[in-house]
Amino acid sequence: MTKDTTSETLRLFAIRDAHQWIRKQTPAERFPGNGEFRGQTLRRGAMLQFVVNGEELAHPDEKVERERKAKKAADDAAKAEAAKSEEKKPEEPKAEDKPAETAKADEPKADEPKADDKKPEEPKDQATITIRDQTGHVVRTFREPVKLGLNRIFWEFERDGEAWPQRELVTETPELPPAGRPVLPGEYEATVRFLGVEQSAKFRVLPDPRAEVPMQARIEKDNLLASALEGTRIYRDALQRYARARKDIDLVRARLDSEPKPKKGQDDPNKPLRDAIDAVQKEVDACDEALFGKKPQQGIALGEGLQHDYFEQMGRINDTPDAPNETERIAVDRAKQKAVEAAARIDAFLNGPKKTFVEAVEKSGLAWLQPTK
Repeated sequence: MTKDTTSETLRLFAIRDAHQWIRKQTPAERFPGNGEFRGQTLRRGAMLQFVVNGEELAHPDEKVERERKAKKAADDAAKAEAAKSEEKKPEEPKAEDKPAETAKADEPKADEPKADDKKPEEPKDQATITIRDQTGHVVRTFREPVKLGLNRIFWEFERDGEAWPQRELVTETPELPPAGRPVLPGEYEATVRFLGVEQSAKFRVLPDPRAEVPMQARIEKDNLLASALEGTRIYRDALQRYARARKDIDLVRARLDSEPKPKKGQDDPNKPLRDAIDAVQKEVDACDEALFGKKPQQGIALGEGLQHDYFEQMGRINDTPDAPNETERIAVDRAKQKAVEAAARIDAFLNGPKKTFVEAVEKSGLAWLQPTK
């Protein structure tokens, strides 16, 4: 670290090799309390150390940061006061009184990029880290908040992962993927990007020397974990189709609730649609029970439904580096089977009761917006 390196927009220092050391509790009671000594050790992962400089960054010293914010607020107030003084000056000639070329000053120049062509701005208080393996393939991309000066960020050996199955409808897609399964030992390269500047450094990920696991066994476990993700995608996508269908049904129900109820003895012009909503709701309840089990009641609740069965099998797969055993292989196959069963149950609802409901909505002629008189 020198005066020159600490004044750069970004300066990434060399990355030392990192060990995938394994955590293991003392083989004794589950809660050993003070019977087990645990010293403070280095955080698990590859440590990235770099310096960043930017106007938007907070100072790591809280006292200095408070003083900086107070000075900035005072400067902003002074600028606002000066702007008010400028407003009191005589007005400049209007646009139509100026030459034609001056009136078009707001138009973009020929060599300027259009607004649609501009890339989204990167966060001014975060650094983007990209990890590549020895073949150049990107295995992980993530962001971390940074402060002015020296920063330490740890990559905990994870790959880019898959979004987990969600029961509710997900309308916002995250810009970056979540963390996934661990990488294999080998050579890697980390690239840090901040305010358009990026620097890279290579390092090695080494196995825990206390655990003698052949590389072939590690590869077999990695392939098994990757195979398990296939069921995750199937189940996640099916749940999102189901969540969207339920949102559609709720939308029609809410629209119908705004219609005036017929008086006693009068015919209800919307009765066919109300009956269609009741019918499809019964099918939704049946589908919910098949997927998530019966609604919880007082007493001991036992796990039920395809979702419980799916997560139960996934819980039997561990991410230790040793070769997969027969229990784990069976669990992956069963988890995939449960995911396929859940997707088939959802698609049966969508292609049957939901489709009939959509046809009823189309026949009802119910306007989504009342005409303005």
